[in-house]
Amino acid sequence: MPFSKSNPRVKYTLEPNDFNFPTGTLTGQMAEIRNFLNRSGLPVGPIWFSHLSFNLVSVNKSTPSLCFFLSLSVQTITKQVSAMAKVLLSLSLLSLLVSIALADLARIEHPLKNDGSLSILVIGDWGRKGTYNQSLVAEQMGKVGKELNIDFVISTGDNFYENGLTGVDDKAFEQSFSDIYTAESLQKPWYTVLGNHDYRGDVIAQLSPALQKLDSRFICMRSFIVNSEIVEFFLVDTTPFVMKYWTTPEDSHYDWRDVEPRNTYISNLLQDLNNALQASSANWKIVVGHHTMRSVSEHGDTAELLQYLLPVLKKNGVDFYVNGHDHCLEHISSTDSPLQYFTSGGGSKAWRGTYIPNSDKLQFFYDGQGFMSLKLTKSDADIVFYDVAGRELYKWSMAKINQGHLPCNEAM
Repeated sequence: MPFSKSNPRVKYTLEPNDFNFPTGTLTGQMAEIRNFLNRSGLPVGPIWFSHLSFNLVSVNKSTPSLCFFLSLSVQTITKQVSAMAKVLLSLSLLSLLVSIALADLARIEHPLKNDGSLSILVIGDWGRKGTYNQSLVAEQMGKVGKELNIDFVISTGDNFYENGLTGVDDKAFEQSFSDIYTAESLQKPWYTVLGNHDYRGDVIAQLSPALQKLDSRFICMRSFIVNSEIVEFFLVDTTPFVMKYWTTPEDSHYDWRDVEPRNTYISNLLQDLNNALQASSANWKIVVGHHTMRSVSEHGDTAELLQYLLPVLKKNGVDFYVNGHDHCLEHISSTDSPLQYFTSGGGSKAWRGTYIPNSDKLQFFYDGQGFMSLKLTKSDADIVFYDVAGRELYKWSMAKINQGHLPCNEAM
């Protein structure tokens, strides 16, 4: 039966070598997927795209077929239109490749080193065009990154102060990112989440693949997964959770395009995250968000994350929650679960002078600038906090033996 726009469901069937472009990191936007579907004659409706705007269209690894992310650029897609002639379009009410994958978060595969280890740096709250010691922190990141031979960097958000980017041509992108993190060791992928200050600007611009043409390191999506075999990082868009940004934004404007309505967005995101965590077989599960879950600094605990996100993490045996938002470095251990909270938000402006105790166990707190490193093997995790001069402030290690936890910390 020939395909027609009236068909409500379409199944893509592909043979092993129908497509030559590799499965990997492709970044992009809802409008570009819409262009692709329009070219293919697929029906395009608002419900599809309110969901597709933050999800991945993918195929299971066991299926020899096309995998494409929401980040596919119009240029890349245009080049593949002729190849799409090989796709067999057939009516199917039970399976639609797109709809099957709607509940999946975007997924990026990043290989381990040859010895089976992974080393990364974590930095947050940095984008100030080099001021407030951002350049000094970047310099030390370069040195530590070289020493550890890092595989990539994770940014915990607030990438561009004070009010995000104004567009894809905003010079702040280069002035706060490309021109600052110039060390050879930092020329690796930067897997990035949005912070509340990023939401005050043009969010669609910050998510745009146009920025990757300026600097291919910068990989920013709302929520996605980085899989490195022994570990899966679940990067989560936390800003929409915080009610005050919606109800009392004061003088700030928040860009809620592709997010409204809030309740639907959060519900879908939590379900997607829960599904992904349940399906994960990685030795380590690490969730990354911008906002604090537990913190003794200025912003303190984020009530909405404790109410909605924390139960999902505990239910699924997440090992670490890593965040920024508070401009400090800290480690807090949960008193009712194995979960560890790490804040790395010292990328530039810091020294808040605030200390607010909470009910969990504070392991380390530094009210200043710096960053964090994480080295993982199948059985061991080693975390180090560094200050603006590159001094090691705190070390913490954990070994997993038959899924048990043996923590060990050392203040420098």
